[in-house]
Amino acid sequence: MHRVCPHILILVVACSGRSPAPAASATEPGSPLPPGHPAAEARPAANQLPPGHPPTGTGEVQPSATAPGPNAAGGLAWKVPEAFVARAPKSRMRAAEYGVSAEGGAGELTVFYFGPGQGGGVQANMDRWIGQFSQPDGSDSKRAAQVDERTVAGMKVTTLDLKGTFSGGMAPMMQKAAPAPQTDHRLLGAIAEGPRGPVFFKLVGPAATLEAVRAQFEQLVGSLHPAG
Repeated sequence: MHRVCPHILILVVACSGRSPAPAASATEPGSPLPPGHPAAEARPAANQLPPGHPPTGTGEVQPSATAPGPNAAGGLAWKVPEAFVARAPKSRMRAAEYGVSAEGGAGELTVFYFGPGQGGGVQANMDRWIGQFSQPDGSDSKRAAQVDERTVAGMKVTTLDLKGTFSGGMAPMMQKAAPAPQTDHRLLGAIAEGPRGPVFFKLVGPAATLEAVRAQFEQLVGSLHPAG
Protein backbone atom coordinates (compact mmCIF):
# COMPACT_ATOMS: atom_id res chain seq x y z
CA MET A 1 0.00 0.00 0.00
CA HIS A 2 1.32 3.41 -0.92
CA ARG A 3 1.73 5.91 1.87
CA VAL A 4 0.88 9.58 1.27
CA CYS A 5 3.24 12.04 2.80
CA PRO A 6 1.54 14.29 5.41
CA HIS A 7 3.32 17.31 3.89
CA ILE A 8 1.58 16.69 0.55
CA LEU A 9 -1.85 16.63 2.26
CA ILE A 10 -1.19 19.96 3.95
CA LEU A 11 -0.11 21.47 0.62
CA VAL A 12 -3.29 20.25 -1.13
CA VAL A 13 -5.54 21.81 1.54
CA ALA A 14 -3.64 25.11 1.44
CA CYS A 15 -3.86 25.36 -2.33
CA SER A 16 -7.57 24.61 -2.48
CA GLY A 17 -8.39 28.15 -1.20
CA ARG A 18 -11.20 26.83 0.99
CA SER A 19 -11.52 27.55 4.63
CA PRO A 20 -13.57 25.47 7.07
CA ALA A 21 -17.18 26.61 7.40
CA PRO A 22 -17.90 28.39 10.67
CA ALA A 23 -19.76 26.39 13.24
CA ALA A 24 -23.42 27.19 13.57
CA SER A 25 -24.30 29.17 16.69
CA ALA A 26 -27.59 29.92 18.37
CA THR A 27 -28.97 33.42 18.16
CA GLU A 28 -28.23 35.34 21.33
CA PRO A 29 -31.40 35.79 23.38
CA GLY A 30 -32.85 39.24 22.94
CA SER A 31 -30.81 40.09 19.86
CA PRO A 32 -32.60 41.39 16.75
CA LEU A 33 -33.16 38.96 13.91
CA PRO A 34 -32.43 39.82 10.26
CA PRO A 35 -35.40 40.41 7.94
CA GLY A 36 -36.79 37.16 6.53
CA HIS A 37 -35.30 35.02 9.31
CA PRO A 38 -37.75 32.16 10.06
CA ALA A 39 -37.80 33.02 13.76
CA ALA A 40 -38.31 36.74 13.19
CA GLU A 41 -42.00 36.41 12.48
CA ALA A 42 -42.51 33.93 15.31
CA ARG A 43 -41.07 36.27 17.93
CA PRO A 44 -43.90 38.44 19.36
CA ALA A 45 -43.36 42.18 19.73
CA ALA A 46 -42.58 43.26 23.26
CA ASN A 47 -45.71 44.01 25.29
CA GLN A 48 -47.93 43.84 22.21
CA LEU A 49 -51.63 44.04 22.98
CA PRO A 50 -54.33 42.39 20.86
CA PRO A 51 -56.73 44.70 19.01
CA GLY A 52 -59.49 45.96 21.24
CA HIS A 53 -57.65 45.08 24.47
CA PRO A 54 -59.07 47.21 27.30
CA PRO A 55 -56.72 49.23 29.52
CA THR A 56 -55.18 47.30 32.37
CA GLY A 57 -54.17 48.32 35.84
CA THR A 58 -50.76 48.68 37.42
CA GLY A 59 -47.81 46.36 37.00
CA GLU A 60 -48.57 45.09 33.50
CA VAL A 61 -45.13 45.49 31.96
CA GLN A 62 -41.68 46.64 32.90
CA PRO A 63 -41.10 50.36 33.33
CA SER A 64 -39.64 52.05 30.27
CA ALA A 65 -39.76 55.76 31.00
CA THR A 66 -37.24 57.73 33.02
CA ALA A 67 -39.04 61.07 32.99
CA PRO A 68 -42.63 62.28 33.25
CA GLY A 69 -44.54 61.89 30.02
CA PRO A 70 -46.14 64.74 28.08
CA ASN A 71 -49.52 66.18 28.98
CA ALA A 72 -50.89 64.96 25.66
CA ALA A 73 -51.93 61.69 24.00
CA GLY A 74 -53.99 60.57 21.03
CA GLY A 75 -54.17 64.03 19.53
CA LEU A 76 -55.44 65.52 22.81
CA ALA A 77 -53.76 67.82 25.31
CA TRP A 78 -54.76 68.95 28.79
CA LYS A 79 -53.74 71.33 31.56
CA VAL A 80 -52.46 69.75 34.75
CA PRO A 81 -53.78 71.26 38.00
CA GLU A 82 -51.39 71.86 40.85
CA ALA A 83 -52.60 68.87 42.85
CA PHE A 84 -51.38 66.44 40.17
CA VAL A 85 -47.65 65.75 40.15
CA ALA A 86 -46.31 64.30 36.90
CA ARG A 87 -43.96 61.34 37.23
CA ALA A 88 -42.41 58.61 35.12
CA PRO A 89 -45.05 56.11 33.91
CA LYS A 90 -44.61 52.67 35.46
CA SER A 91 -45.36 50.88 32.20
CA ARG A 92 -45.12 51.37 28.44
CA MET A 93 -48.89 51.24 28.16
CA ARG A 94 -49.32 54.44 30.16
CA ALA A 95 -49.24 57.64 28.17
CA ALA A 96 -48.91 59.69 31.36
CA GLU A 97 -49.03 59.25 35.12
CA TYR A 98 -49.63 61.62 38.02
CA GLY A 99 -49.56 61.30 41.78
CA VAL A 100 -51.95 63.05 44.14
CA SER A 101 -51.92 63.25 47.91
CA ALA A 102 -54.03 64.67 50.71
CA GLU A 103 -54.81 63.88 54.33
CA GLY A 104 -56.59 60.73 53.25
CA GLY A 105 -53.46 59.28 51.60
CA ALA A 106 -51.98 58.93 48.13
CA GLY A 107 -53.85 58.43 44.87
CA GLU A 108 -52.81 57.88 41.26
CA LEU A 109 -54.05 59.19 37.93
CA THR A 110 -53.11 57.10 34.91
CA VAL A 111 -53.69 58.01 31.27
CA PHE A 112 -53.90 55.38 28.55
CA TYR A 113 -53.93 55.63 24.77
CA PHE A 114 -53.66 52.55 22.55
CA GLY A 115 -54.19 54.00 19.07
CA PRO A 116 -57.10 54.54 16.68
CA GLY A 117 -59.81 51.96 17.23
CA GLN A 118 -57.87 50.32 20.07
CA GLY A 119 -58.57 49.94 23.78
CA GLY A 120 -62.14 48.70 23.56
CA GLY A 121 -65.46 50.54 23.57
CA VAL A 122 -66.52 53.15 26.10
CA GLN A 123 -69.23 51.00 27.70
CA ALA A 124 -66.95 47.96 27.92
CA ASN A 125 -64.34 49.97 29.78
CA MET A 126 -66.89 51.60 32.06
CA ASP A 127 -68.22 48.15 32.94
CA ARG A 128 -64.69 46.93 33.53
CA TRP A 129 -63.85 49.80 35.88
CA ILE A 130 -67.11 49.32 37.76
CA GLY A 131 -66.35 45.61 38.07
CA GLN A 132 -63.16 46.46 39.96
CA PHE A 133 -65.28 47.73 42.87
CA SER A 134 -67.52 45.97 45.36
CA GLN A 135 -69.90 47.50 47.87
CA PRO A 136 -69.67 46.92 51.64
CA ASP A 137 -73.37 46.01 51.81
CA GLY A 138 -73.08 43.56 48.91
CA SER A 139 -75.15 45.66 46.53
CA ASP A 140 -74.40 46.00 42.82
CA SER A 141 -71.68 48.56 42.07
CA LYS A 142 -73.48 49.47 38.85
CA ARG A 143 -76.24 51.02 40.93
CA ALA A 144 -73.71 53.03 42.93
CA ALA A 145 -71.81 54.24 39.87
CA GLN A 146 -72.49 57.73 38.55
CA VAL A 147 -71.96 57.74 34.79
CA ASP A 148 -72.41 60.97 32.83
CA GLU A 149 -71.71 62.30 29.36
CA ARG A 150 -70.61 65.77 28.35
CA THR A 151 -69.09 67.59 25.41
CA VAL A 152 -65.65 69.15 25.81
CA ALA A 153 -64.11 71.08 22.92
CA GLY A 154 -66.49 69.31 20.56
CA MET A 155 -65.58 65.86 21.86
CA LYS A 156 -67.75 63.37 23.69
CA VAL A 157 -66.43 62.62 27.18
CA THR A 158 -67.95 59.92 29.40
CA THR A 159 -67.20 60.20 33.13
CA LEU A 160 -67.48 57.80 36.06
CA ASP A 161 -67.63 58.39 39.81
CA LEU A 162 -67.69 55.32 42.05
CA LYS A 163 -66.91 54.52 45.69
CA GLY A 164 -66.41 51.18 47.43
CA THR A 165 -63.77 48.50 47.92
CA PHE A 166 -61.23 48.58 45.10
CA SER A 167 -59.75 45.28 43.98
CA GLY A 168 -58.71 46.17 40.45
CA GLY A 169 -55.01 46.53 41.04
CA MET A 170 -52.73 43.99 39.35
CA ALA A 171 -49.69 42.39 40.92
CA PRO A 172 -46.34 43.82 39.81
CA MET A 173 -44.17 41.61 37.65
CA MET A 174 -42.38 38.81 39.51
CA GLN A 175 -45.03 39.01 42.24
CA LYS A 176 -47.66 36.27 42.18
CA ALA A 177 -50.13 37.61 44.73
CA ALA A 178 -52.46 40.43 43.71
CA PRO A 179 -52.72 43.47 46.00
CA ALA A 180 -55.23 43.16 48.81
CA PRO A 181 -58.62 44.84 48.26
CA GLN A 182 -58.58 48.47 49.40
CA THR A 183 -61.62 49.61 51.35
CA ASP A 184 -63.13 53.11 51.30
CA HIS A 185 -61.69 53.91 47.89
CA ARG A 186 -62.99 55.92 44.98
CA LEU A 187 -62.55 56.07 41.21
CA LEU A 188 -62.94 59.17 39.08
CA GLY A 189 -62.69 58.23 35.43
CA ALA A 190 -63.09 59.88 32.05
CA ILE A 191 -62.97 58.52 28.52
CA ALA A 192 -62.51 61.18 25.86
CA GLU A 193 -63.31 60.23 22.28
CA GLY A 194 -60.51 62.18 20.65
CA PRO A 195 -59.61 62.67 16.98
CA ARG A 196 -57.21 59.69 17.02
CA GLY A 197 -59.20 57.36 19.22
CA PRO A 198 -60.24 57.12 22.87
CA VAL A 199 -58.02 58.45 25.65
CA PHE A 200 -58.61 56.98 29.12
CA PHE A 201 -58.17 58.88 32.40
CA LYS A 202 -58.40 56.81 35.59
CA LEU A 203 -57.91 58.36 39.04
CA VAL A 204 -57.99 55.92 41.97
CA GLY A 205 -57.26 56.47 45.64
CA PRO A 206 -58.72 56.82 49.13
CA ALA A 207 -62.19 58.36 49.02
CA ALA A 208 -61.13 61.29 51.23
CA THR A 209 -58.19 62.10 48.97
CA LEU A 210 -60.23 62.03 45.80
CA GLU A 211 -62.87 64.24 47.37
CA ALA A 212 -60.11 66.77 48.11
CA VAL A 213 -58.91 66.82 44.49
CA ARG A 214 -62.22 66.16 42.72
CA ALA A 215 -62.63 69.78 41.60
CA GLN A 216 -59.14 69.79 40.11
CA PHE A 217 -59.81 66.53 38.27
CA GLU A 218 -62.87 68.22 36.78
CA GLN A 219 -60.63 71.11 35.73
CA LEU A 220 -58.30 68.70 33.96
CA VAL A 221 -61.17 67.06 32.09
CA GLY A 222 -62.62 70.44 31.20
CA SER A 223 -59.27 71.54 29.77
CA LEU A 224 -59.15 68.78 27.16
CA HIS A 225 -58.57 70.12 23.67
CA PRO A 226 -57.08 69.00 20.35
CA ALA A 227 -53.27 69.05 20.50
CA GLY A 228 -51.36 71.30 18.16
